Amino acid sequence: MAIHVYHNPHFLDCNQSAGSQSPDLASLYLAAIVDTDDPERAYHLTQHVDADWYGHPAATTVVRSRSTSVGDVLETEDGRLLLVASFGFRELSGRLLPAGQTALAAMLRARAADGNWPASAQQTARYLYTALLFAAPLLEAFAVDIDRPDPYLALLARFAAEQGRWALAQAHGGDP
Repeated sequence: MAIHVYHNPHFLDCNQSAGSQSPDLASLYLAAIVDTDDPERAYHLTQHVDADWYGHPAATTVVRSRSTSVGDVLETEDGRLLLVASFGFRELSGRLLPAGQTALAAMLRARAADGNWPASAQQTARYLYTALLFAAPLLEAFAVDIDRPDPYLALLARFAAEQGRWALAQAHGGDP
């Protein structure tokens, strides 16, 4: 049981519209995986209240980021997408995250949740799934104009590659 917390780089625009607009799902980035099936709890655990949220043991930090805000998206284990609204959540029915549509993402997610696998294999699958979810949207955006890459996207793609290396290192005991 986990909820994936995606932050929207355009969250300030969403705050101004009080969360009434649907975000561009391709622009979201994975910030955390929270060990809960309750969206309210996932939201609460990714808030800077008394301390930085990324220090909480129930949150696997992908990116040390701001608090979850209006315009961000939570994904439940059953694939529902919940937009953080001014009050509560609004379900984004019939929408999928781009990285979540791949067969590899589906397989890694299933392995991470499979209670019949050893804990170490589940954790390896979770690390790889996290790296894939973080890297895929960046690499998709980078590939749009390969002849004239955006320097910002190139920097993010390099960061995504580092994130993947980190995930593999964690899966193999911490040594890159």
